Amino acid sequence: PPPPTTTTPSATSLQLELFNGTILTQRNTILRTLCSFSLFPSALDSNPYNLLGGFSTCNAIFTTSKLALSNVTSWMSYASTIDDDLNATLGHVNGHLGKKNGNQSYLVNTGSVSLADLSVYFALVDKFPDLGGIWARRTG
Repeated sequence: PPPPTTTTPSATSLQLELFNGTILTQRNTILRTLCSFSLFPSALDSNPYNLLGGFSTCNAIFTTSKLALSNVTSWMSYASTIDDDLNATLGHVNGHLGKKNGNQSYLVNTGSVSLADLSVYFALVDKFPDLGGIWARRTG
């Protein structure tokens, strides 16, 4: 008899179906939607998390809100395109952090870590695993 065949499970796809039937499949879109989703009354974008900088519930006419949310989106997109050039990547990130009086702590002008910071951090640690241990020793 032929040997039993085994199949390797395919990578699971990530998706979120909204109440109106819209299906989201992009990781960044799903994360931003969950953080601003009215079902959770913005629980992920209010204290203590503020993953969208606390701006998801702000009136959309405020320029500060629009700018912060677009910056989160932009940095999340950047994180998904990080390549093998660690020096260039860190130079880009450090260059941005040094623009405001040479002492900006977060990628988006917020008072805490946002999805932008987390996306870039996890993308860097995924691409360059040794960085996770280096940063843990420096901050721990």
